[in-house]
Parts: sequence; structure tokens; C-alpha cells
Amino acid sequence: MGLGGLAFWLTHGCPERPLKTNNDRLWDADQADRSLFLSAFHLNQTTYPQYQKKIKQFKAPNLQAYPSTAVLLANQVLEAGQVGELSFDYILLGSEVIQPWQIAHLKKAFPNARITGHYGMTEQVSIGAWCKENEDYHVSPFYGLTEYIPPEDGSARRADVSEIVGTSFWNQATPFIRYRTGDLAKRTGTQCTACGRQFDLISKIEGRTGQYVLGTNGSLFSLTSLIFAQHFEAFSAIKNFQLVQEKPGEVLVRVEPTADFNEQHRQEIISLMEKAAGGQLTVLLETVDAVTRTPRGKNLFLIQKLGVPTRKLARMTEGRAIRSQCSHTNSISSAIQRPG
Repeated sequence: MGLGGLAFWLTHGCPERPLKTNNDRLWDADQADRSLFLSAFHLNQTTYPQYQKKIKQFKAPNLQAYPSTAVLLANQVLEAGQVGELSFDYILLGSEVIQPWQIAHLKKAFPNARITGHYGMTEQVSIGAWCKENEDYHVSPFYGLTEYIPPEDGSARRADVSEIVGTSFWNQATPFIRYRTGDLAKRTGTQCTACGRQFDLISKIEGRTGQYVLGTNGSLFSLTSLIFAQHFEAFSAIKNFQLVQEKPGEVLVRVEPTADFNEQHRQEIISLMEKAAGGQLTVLLETVDAVTRTPRGKNLFLIQKLGVPTRKLARMTEGRAIRSQCSHTNSISSAIQRPG
């Protein structure tokens, strides 16, 4: 999976590539793959000098990571006052929703790097990558047939938001047919005006169906309506955040703050979220050293301890094959190509 020359991946000790950290090894190099795998779980202010030294020695031109993990590295660079000292040609982001505030953090820490995103999944039913001219995704018709349907649970209740459904052309062992991914996206056209390619276009991946906070009257509030569709000045002063719900009508926001985080930022988050919920939600906020992540290192924007509100949502979040009518699309893609 090398990206040409020396590739640097910031990874998470996932089962496919376990890291030998029991002997204080924070990384694992794959010379055949020309890649360096580093543990995101062990990256902190104390270990950062070791990471920085190893990254410089490896001289990798590219960083591939979850957005939330790349931000971990960016935060260490910014706090150490070492902007530009770790230099990458490309930063490749995927497997999580990419947020504007994360891009802003990465641009501050790595001003010379070109940042690009891709969309894909283990089930191998759909794949796409940002256009070289903007942040719209080009979705590949060679990898799979991608379709767009109204979310079964009414997520976002907006005509411009669809759920992605895919049929695999790539997975010959166990191909999925019309697999419901649970991913929500804005589909904007079939030809890119920026680069001229006649590719199916997605302007934004908005998250997953079933990611809801429950209000006092039983109303369901998506993360998009509470967080991602709003503009928070506080995002400039946080490293990461996470929502936790344990009872209806109340949600706890966990914030990893920077040194600039203040009471005004705290009140802004609380007031804007409560306003978005129309008085049906009490928002609490606490600052933490680190939010909870999955065993693979992915960021969890919501920990919902109430369980999924309806059986219909439970089916949706798992992803499944569907029988309902879908509109077919013929699209062409540019996925990130590996040199050499």
C-alpha cells in the first residue's frame, strides 16, 4: 500500500497491523510497503519528541490517517511551536467525517501539505476521493454501483441529503448487492465544473443514520443539526469533542481544550446546541484530557447509552442489503492513485 517513495501512515494498533508497544515500541516500520505505522494511542506531550524524531528520520512524504488522529499530531506540533518542522507533501484523510475545523488545524500545523480526503469502507461497495481542485468527492463507477435513496428513518429531513447504497464490483469473494451503508451524503451532480470530469459528485459526507440525541419529548436530534451544521468560534480552541447521552433530554459534551479555551467558548457551545434543540435538550459540558475512541482508534462523536430509539434505526446503523426501489447512477471516479 505504499504511496510512492516513503509513505507515513499514522495508525492505531488495529488488528490487521498490531504494534509492538509492550516494549515501548511506539511504531512499526514495513520496509516492503515503505510505510511507518505509529500508535495514536501513545501520542502525547511526553512521547511527541520521540515521534517527531522518528518521522524526520523516516522522511515520509505522505501522512495517511483518520482526521481525528491527524489532528492529534497537529495539536502536538502547534503546542510545541514547531509549525512546518514536520513536512508532508500530502495528508490523506478518510474513514471518518472530515470537519472544517479539523482541516483548519492541519493547515496551521502543516502549511505546505496538500490535504485531500477519500471515502470508502471495509465492505468495498463504494469509493470516492476529493477532486484535485476542491473538496467535492468523485465517486467511482468502476469500483461499484453507487445509488442514493432517502434515508429510511427520515434523517435530516432534507431533500438534498441521501443515504449511500452500493453494489460491489471489486469484492469478488463476497460481493454485496445494494448494500445500505447508513452513510448520509449530499449528492450535487454528475459532472465536475472544476476539473471537467464527468464523475458523480458528493459535496459532503454528513455522517451516519441513527446517530441521534434524544430530546425530552422524544424528538431525535442529529449530530448535524446540533453540531456540524453550525459555526462555533469555540472550535478554534478545542482539540476534540464528544457527546455522551445517558438519559433523555440531557447530553454531556466532553471537550479536549487548548490553552485558549475559556468560559465564553463553553457558554457558546451550550447555548447554540440548546437553541438548535428548541428547548428539548439540556447541554452539560466538561473538559477532559482525552475523549473515548474505538479499539481501532476512530473518534466517537456520540456515545449513546440509551440505545437506538427505534428498531428501524437499529437496522439502519448496521448497514444491510435492501429490496426497495433505488435510482441508479452512472458515475466515474478519481480515487487517489499510487505512484509506482
